[in-house]
Amino acid sequence: CNGGHHLCNQAYNNITFLITHDSYALSPSIAATQDNSITQQLNDGVRGIKLTAVSVADETSSSVHVCHTLCEVLDGGSATDVLNEIALWLKQNPKEVITIMWNNLHNIQPTEIELAYKASAIMPFVYTHNSTDIWPTLQEMIQSGRRVMNFIDSSARENDIPWLMDQFSRVFETPFENTELQGFNCNVDRIASNKSSTDLMYVMNHFIYGAIDIAGFAIKTPVKSNALLVNSQSLASHVDNCTAVLHKKPNFIEVDFYQLGEALSIVAKLNGVNQTKIDKNKTT
Repeated sequence: CNGGHHLCNQAYNNITFLITHDSYALSPSIAATQDNSITQQLNDGVRGIKLTAVSVADETSSSVHVCHTLCEVLDGGSATDVLNEIALWLKQNPKEVITIMWNNLHNIQPTEIELAYKASAIMPFVYTHNSTDIWPTLQEMIQSGRRVMNFIDSSARENDIPWLMDQFSRVFETPFENTELQGFNCNVDRIASNKSSTDLMYVMNHFIYGAIDIAGFAIKTPVKSNALLVNSQSLASHVDNCTAVLHKKPNFIEVDFYQLGEALSIVAKLNGVNQTKIDKNKTT
């Protein structure tokens, strides 16, 4: 189960998942947050995919694409194609549990995202969580065949689409708008107003933004030149700090350029498993 027999009987909310920030935003784009394809990310040990949903219309219809802020800056293609890529990997790796988190930047209707799922091959893998408190074990998810948890950060409609869960009712985040190495902290940044951080899982955001100007708009962009430093001792220290401050280890650690530095080994250590060695010079 996700690399360790002892993880099989662990509840989903007791596991730490490495999640790639804007998993689809690939180099050589100036807005790239990752070098490797989503398939390669998953092969290497990433178990969380972050997608930003943007509704793209043409003359006859509209569909959801995964884009970095604006599709004119970076268009990662249709959400359906991305979900098909993930579904194929899940079919080939039947003992793995993953998480998909949607950044609904423009508050599009979740029914549009639902259509993208239904047009893909991923629906048989989608898990529907029926309790806000008790999470399944990895083994229970694997035995059910439904091995994908799905969250959305705004406009959730769980009465209609119960498997696309309101993130901030279940998972809060630490601040994400970090621009310098010394700026990482463990403040509770985004959480539903009626929830306590004590009861929820959390995302520890650990990446640094720069910015570019496009037609008068300041577009946040990653800083790859710092990734090796950001994803090494800085990341380990951030984990230790948040574990102490929040009295629990991070459930999700979100990074740019995951293969640079020690993100994979830090998450493996938190889960008590051996990291699969990867070629950090290889990009796909």
